[in-house]
Amino acid sequence: MSTDHAGISQFTPAQIDRINTMLARDVRGSKQEIDTMTTSSNRKIARAYIADREGVERVRIMSNGEVHAYGTMPNTDRIGWYLAGDVDRLADMAAAEECND
Repeated sequence: MSTDHAGISQFTPAQIDRINTMLARDVRGSKQEIDTMTTSSNRKIARAYIADREGVERVRIMSNGEVHAYGTMPNTDRIGWYLAGDVDRLADMAAAEECND
């Protein structure tokens, strides 16, 4: 789960409803289901955020959360794979840019 600087959750209302439904079904509150959902949504957000960059042709997300992009590398005129960031940080950056628009 990511939060902004004020400590406010950045989940959408639909995600919050899904979390509440999962917790209601499982009294023990299986954290694994929630972690899988947030990781999955952050991966989708990070992939879309990087794919929208100019010159990016492909995006890879590694099992450790690193996001790699293939295209024109920043500050160069060469094409190749480069480390774009990690899933959680990129999802936070995407959310911050969305708030500024």
